[in-house]
This record gives sequence, C-alpha cells and structure tokens, in this order.
Amino acid sequence: MEINASETQLKDFLNSRGYESRLKMSLKPQGDRTTISTASLNICTVKVLGERDYHFGGISESFYDKMVSLYHTQM
Repeated sequence: MEINASETQLKDFLNSRGYESRLKMSLKPQGDRTTISTASLNICTVKVLGERDYHFGGISESFYDKMVSLYHTQM
C-alpha cells in the first residue's frame, strides 16, 4: 500500500507520540460527504490525553485502520 504525504505525517506523529501517550483516534468524512471514503479523503482526529486534538486530512480508511491497530488506546 502506497501512502500519501498526509498519511506519512500522521504516521510520523504517531511514531513520535504514540508509545508514550494515551491516544484516541477517530475518522470522519471530509466536506459535505456523509460516509467515510476508501480513498484518501477523510479526516483523522487524534486525541492525546492531557493535550489538544490533532487533525490530519487526506487519510484513507485502510491506512486509518492500520494505525488504529498499532496506536489507539482507550482513555
């Protein structure tokens, strides 16, 4: 699976923060879409316990699923 620049940025963020922080991740459609796209058209929100939320656009559903399996924790 080839990843785009936005997905690389999300992966780098999670790699730098994911193992030392409690993270909750969510994915939502972008713009006026009502369903999550399999293409890289979604917005991923990463909630870091004790900090602000971080938003990453241009995320595919399959990439999000992979990152959730590696980094998502229950807060």
